[in-house]
Amino acid sequence: MVSSHREEWHISSGGGKLHDKGFSPMPAPPAQSVSPLAPIGVSAALAAADDPTIKPKPKIFDEFALTDRVGIVSGGNRGLGLEMALALCEAGARAIYCFDLPSTPSDEWKKTESYVKKLDNGSRLEYVSIDVRDQAALWEKAREIGDREQRMDICVAAAGILKSHTDCLTYPAEQFKQVLDVNTNGVLFTAQAAGQQMRRFNNGGSIILIASMSGSITNKDHAWVSYNSSKSAVLQMARSMACELGPERIRVNSLSPGHIYTSMTAAYLDTQPHLLDKWSSLNPLGRIGRPDELRGVIAWLASDASTFCTGSDILWLYSSVKVSNYKKRVAICNRYVGWRRQHYARYTPGNAGVEFIGMPIEHEKLEDHGHTRVGKSYDVKVIRESGILSGPGRSSSGALWLALCSAPSEPGAAKTIRTIGNVEETMRQYLGP
Repeated sequence: MVSSHREEWHISSGGGKLHDKGFSPMPAPPAQSVSPLAPIGVSAALAAADDPTIKPKPKIFDEFALTDRVGIVSGGNRGLGLEMALALCEAGARAIYCFDLPSTPSDEWKKTESYVKKLDNGSRLEYVSIDVRDQAALWEKAREIGDREQRMDICVAAAGILKSHTDCLTYPAEQFKQVLDVNTNGVLFTAQAAGQQMRRFNNGGSIILIASMSGSITNKDHAWVSYNSSKSAVLQMARSMACELGPERIRVNSLSPGHIYTSMTAAYLDTQPHLLDKWSSLNPLGRIGRPDELRGVIAWLASDASTFCTGSDILWLYSSVKVSNYKKRVAICNRYVGWRRQHYARYTPGNAGVEFIGMPIEHEKLEDHGHTRVGKSYDVKVIRESGILSGPGRSSSGALWLALCSAPSEPGAAKTIRTIGNVEETMRQYLGP
């Protein structure tokens, strides 16, 4: 029997009094959570209500401002790196140092540097010729910048290479090392260099490691074993560094762009022009992205607008294809795994349905990459009964699979389940009152 009881949530005030109905004002945050722009948001509105001398002022754009901040962008000579460096300057950064391998900057960089001067906001774009594989040189150059600017706030580790389209079983060892040296080691060394200066000046900071959607998915029909491996390593690098540096208020996140038309992408498409239409068709927007479409997210990650975001991977311009197949999948799950999925299903997309209620099931038709969706029908065949969870799940997925308790349990029996509004309604429909 499903209870119709509804929990009522209450928020206590600073004095700890519980209110029987409605909501009280939000309690004051702990000291370490106070925004540098405080009071901000609703707190500013409440403060203004209590003090008529306070003049309301929009602060949302102040949160994105990078006024007086200093940063490093590796791979900043052209392409995505230069685009992101310019965005940081437009957001008000005092100086952005572009690290790249060529001894002299490109014409593209020179014209962008001239443009920054004309912004008339005090920003500078600086060029540094350096090899991101040289750890000692990076550390020394970052120390020199720290001495000069007396602060370090932002690091965007964007330098990367692709190399040739090569069969994984014959991939040359030296070429594999080259890709990882730049895409993985170079990213770490750049983050170390900037992070050391952030620690030195004790003002916190934001480190952004440029990964790729190829770090999370496999590009089918593309022999990119070195590139995919290198970018996948960057994702875990960001999470690991975020955990270590969080107490020092240094945030570390990764940014994973999808297919974007850069000079590196253009060179690859020159050898396989048919891929432009293919890649475009994989994106819901029907096209590949532009470098300037990352300006907003890089400014957000670098600024105080994202002060509670660390250890995250931001998938940007993501294509829709994954190497996955949830059809005809058999799941046998014990009570412990079922309990675990009940609590973590919403954080593990695609797995909630197949391992949820402790009874083996075979999916005859399960779309949406394994997600259940309210209002959709799912045909499920029961293989054999193996016990069920004692309590309902807290999502439509949980209700759907728990509702299978009422399905015939003989091998080969089938039942169509349709999710509706919420857990209780779905369960009542199939389990009864």
